[in-house]
Amino acid sequence: MNLPIPTHLKEYLSVNDKKSSENKLVAALQCCGDCEFEIEKSYDNCVCVVKATCAKCKKTILVFDNRIHGWDGYVCRLWRENEAGALEVIERKKEKTFSVNLIIRSEGKADFIENACGDDMIEEVGRKFEEWEWVNAFGWIDIDLECFKCKKKFNLISYETM
Repeated sequence: MNLPIPTHLKEYLSVNDKKSSENKLVAALQCCGDCEFEIEKSYDNCVCVVKATCAKCKKTILVFDNRIHGWDGYVCRLWRENEAGALEVIERKKEKTFSVNLIIRSEGKADFIENACGDDMIEEVGRKFEEWEWVNAFGWIDIDLECFKCKKKFNLISYETM
């Protein structure tokens, strides 16, 4: 089955195969076998950035940046000139570590091929796309956090990328 797993996250996702399809990816972020992260977010100047730092090994993962991810960022390259605002550490009741769950929605591989892989270049980008790149041109991303200690869940972003 074709799943819309963005290439930048491929090594960091534990996919829920039962809930995932070509049009919807349900997954949890993980690093070095751990799923506890400190989260930073910026949403300013039409730029949305989310980073997760592994509580165990301290590696920082760029989870989402609308300037380079999703249809508008990857295919159309919108907002590339805009600077991201300062990243803020996400805290809930003085807790700073969370598990991270993602839902990524895609129009599917056939739609991407039809709209981005023809003989003509995409004018905004000045290049043709390969079929395999469909996984990076998703249309929506939800990032949900769950407090590692109290298990309370909340939505960090729900972002349309088209």
